[in-house]
Amino acid sequence: MESGRITLSADRHSIALAHRLAKAEGTSVSAMFVRYIRSRSRIRLATRQLGPLAGEASGMITADTSRTDYRKLLGETLAKKHGARL
Repeated sequence: MESGRITLSADRHSIALAHRLAKAEGTSVSAMFVRYIRSRSRIRLATRQLGPLAGEASGMITADTSRTDYRKLLGETLAKKHGARL
């Protein structure tokens, strides 16, 4: 894949944080940025295919798929998130 250049602006503190994080992860700020963008793109494409409620709840829970009542689990999770009582 052919690469190009992009210029981003951020405050000095955020730039320093990005460099420290990249170093700690053994990667570059550019590679970290690319991974972030690709990850966000996959999430966005996946949630676009869901309804609004399912899209909002997406990624909130993990479950054993063989023995799970998803409606009950989703209801409980959303109730906890929004402070509602069941």
